[in-house]
Amino acid sequence: MPSLNPHNIALLAGLVIGAPAHAASIDYFKAISPVVAGTYGGKCTVGPRQESTKEVMTLTPEGRAIAPGVDFSFRNSILLIGRSNYKNELKGEFIAANDTNTRDRLHLNARAGEDSAAFIQLESKGDNDGGGIMCDPTRTMPTITGTSYYRLFQHLFDAPKRTLLCKAFVTGETAPMQFSLVDGIAKLGEHTFNLDKLTAEHIIADPEELSYTYVAPQFGGLKMVLDSQGKLIKLHTGTLKNATYNCQAEAAL
Repeated sequence: MPSLNPHNIALLAGLVIGAPAHAASIDYFKAISPVVAGTYGGKCTVGPRQESTKEVMTLTPEGRAIAPGVDFSFRNSILLIGRSNYKNELKGEFIAANDTNTRDRLHLNARAGEDSAAFIQLESKGDNDGGGIMCDPTRTMPTITGTSYYRLFQHLFDAPKRTLLCKAFVTGETAPMQFSLVDGIAKLGEHTFNLDKLTAEHIIADPEELSYTYVAPQFGGLKMVLDSQGKLIKLHTGTLKNATYNCQAEAAL
């Protein structure tokens, strides 16, 4: 499995930082899928009868999920990767769901700490109805429970100062506001969010958009939505001080 530092992930994604507006679309799948690539074994069962097996499950960086009786691509799936830290219990989750025609689904769940554990399930309900494999892997998945997703994909989300049109929840008024995200500090007007201090975060990716949601330790947080070229098009924020805004880039209006 390749090293998953931000530089290597940027290379895998084929990104050009600071690319012009007419740049080709970013392949978000290539950026995210290597996070879970690897071979998973342990206590596994297969099929609708959950029969024990010594077989293993392999997830490739290119997006293939391979197991006994199952070989499908989640290349065009909707990807969700989530991480939470409630009551000092760090949990991570990855879900890849294919379209409704095949109903294929890949689900990983991991918990870090002294009682670390992991669970992985691959379901195929297309041509092989009821097929799939379920494992309690012998290894945990530190990438989805360790480094924050913001830091892992920082090259995608960091943004210099730009002007957004924002509607305030309390007053209903719309006005231009300055937003920036640099090295973990997001600023919208006079409001600041430290993305290194969080309760939860998750990323959802499809071929058209990438969204990142950050949940603050006390209350509120922010959600960013990028288009297929990596441009910020939507922003939602909320805090204890009622700093709740819905913002959009002018081009998205």
